Amino acid sequence: MGPAELDRQLSQISTEWDMVFQAHQGTPQQVLENEELMRALLPTVRADFELCDTYEYRAELPLRMPVSVFGGHQDVRVGRSDLEPWRQQVGGAFRLAMLPGSHFFLHSAQDLLLGELVRDLGATDLLKEGDHAHDRPIAG
Repeated sequence: MGPAELDRQLSQISTEWDMVFQAHQGTPQQVLENEELMRALLPTVRADFELCDTYEYRAELPLRMPVSVFGGHQDVRVGRSDLEPWRQQVGGAFRLAMLPGSHFFLHSAQDLLLGELVRDLGATDLLKEGDHAHDRPIAG
């Protein structure tokens, strides 16, 4: 695909991308306004959407390790009920923690998330395989 075709495609979908990225609250306005950067990101974003559209779950043995799952309290796309099934994928300790924020809580609650990760990484040797760590919301 030549630059002219890419420009045409980019202009056709730029409004759609703006709405998608802004709705997900994960892309700064400066990125959305940078045509060169958007052109570079476009193939990756397309591949991400294709992966989401074509993924098919295959049942396998549970992971035999502790797993912590994090979500955002205000996430309208992925809620606690969407994250809870990860418990069935884990044969080791499992913990589900909800942080303040939307789908991109890792930006808005970065300090809380990092603190929880440090806590979990320090506690992994204390948990026995198969234990389920206490699920709790995390205040912000």
